Amino acid sequence: MDKSIRNAIERATQQARKLLDEDFSSQLEGTFDVLRNGVIAATGGTHLSALQQSQRRKIVAAIEHKRESGMNAVDAVADYVRDAAFTTLMERAGRASIRAAYPPDAHRRSRTYARRCAARGGIRCST
Repeated sequence: MDKSIRNAIERATQQARKLLDEDFSSQLEGTFDVLRNGVIAATGGTHLSALQQSQRRKIVAAIEHKRESGMNAVDAVADYVRDAAFTTLMERAGRASIRAAYPPDAHRRSRTYARRCAARGGIRCST
């Protein structure tokens, strides 16, 4: 791969991670009452749905786990945000790769191919 392409991909990836970091930090503060300075409200607000309450418990547990392993509160929240952003970015990149490799009608073509092979009586089919 050309160096200029690699550099462009790296810059785009860094920009995407920065945007995700900012978005996740804002969501943690605005929705889940988990502040960037490491302060976590004792309970979630009444504005949270049951699903969001469950998500908040998992988020707080993950951050507390990081604190128990020796991180301070600020670093634990920042590390959680970085992990979440990285995971999201990798999941989206993986989905994009799959979509590029397998066009929307690929599953139909593969089913047709499998039926033709089965009709010919064998698993191995070259056409």
